[in-house]
Amino acid sequence: MMLATVCCMAVLAAAQNSNDSMKQDNMKGDKTVMGCVRSNNGMYMLEESNGKMAMLTGQTDLSAHVGHTVALHGMWQKSDMANNGTSDDMKKMKWDHKGESFMVNNVDMRSETCDMPMKDKSKM
Repeated sequence: MMLATVCCMAVLAAAQNSNDSMKQDNMKGDKTVMGCVRSNNGMYMLEESNGKMAMLTGQTDLSAHVGHTVALHGMWQKSDMANNGTSDDMKKMKWDHKGESFMVNNVDMRSETCDMPMKDKSKM
């Protein structure tokens, strides 16, 4: 009986340590950014409320959120695409997060519309 109690306590302690470790890992890299999802030639970007533009990457399907105000959960990562783009239109964009893109893990829609008209960053 005592051995079973010790085993259960050890399993619970290991599970708690694992959960604490996962929370710490998530807190280190996980970020939330808010703004309006835009699209150009199959590439997605986020126009933040301050007017900054961020390249979006990841496996999350953003097509249903174009033109919506969203909260995106994920992490910033180094990206050559944010510097170079893949199309002429994307290369003309003046990215505000040079050398970085935001890898989206999850989307929370805040509104089906965007409160701001898209700025033409190619002329800025």
